[in-house]
Amino acid sequence: TLVKAALRGIPNAPTIEVFANPAAAGLNAPSDVVVSGAVTADGRIYVFQSGVGSAIDVQRVIFHELFHKGLQNAMAPEVYEAAMLEFAAGDARLQQLANDWKNTNAGQAQRQGMKDRGLTGSALTSRFEALAIEEGMAGIAEELKAERAMGTKTLRLRKVAKWLATLADKMGLIRLADAIRAMS
Repeated sequence: TLVKAALRGIPNAPTIEVFANPAAAGLNAPSDVVVSGAVTADGRIYVFQSGVGSAIDVQRVIFHELFHKGLQNAMAPEVYEAAMLEFAAGDARLQQLANDWKNTNAGQAQRQGMKDRGLTGSALTSRFEALAIEEGMAGIAEELKAERAMGTKTLRLRKVAKWLATLADKMGLIRLADAIRAMS
C-alpha cells in the first residue's frame, strides 16, 4: 500500500492505521473540513483515504502526523509548548497563520477535544497554542508551494523548507524531502 511504501526506510516506523474517513475511525470532524490524517490522544496515527489523492499526499500526511507525534512525544508537554512558542516568537507570519487556524472549525474541534480529555486553564491554552503553531508551520509549507508556482521565494520560507526537508530526510521520507527541496 501507499502507507507501507511511505514508511519504508523509516527506522522504528510506527503502525499507521488507514480508514476511509474520520467517521470510520470513530472520530468527529466538521463537515466542511477535509481531514487527511490524525494523531489520537493515545498516540495512534491515522490516514484517511478521503483526504489523500496520491503517493506524495500520503507521504505529506504521514510526515505531518509524525511531526506532530514526534514533537509532542519527544519532550515533556511544558518543554514542547515553550519550544513552539519560542519558535514562533520572531515570526509574525507564523503567528498569523497559527491564530487563523485557531479560529477555524478544525481548530475549534481540536480545542474541544483537548477540553474533553480534561485539559483546562493554562494547560489548555498552552497546548492549544503549541498545536496552532505546528499547524501554522504546515501553512508556511503550503505558501512555499504557492510561491514556487508564482516564481518567487523568500529567505524565511527557504530556511523553513530546508529545516523541514532535513527532518523528512532523518525520518527516511527521501521522496518527500526531495519534493520540499524542489519547492524551495
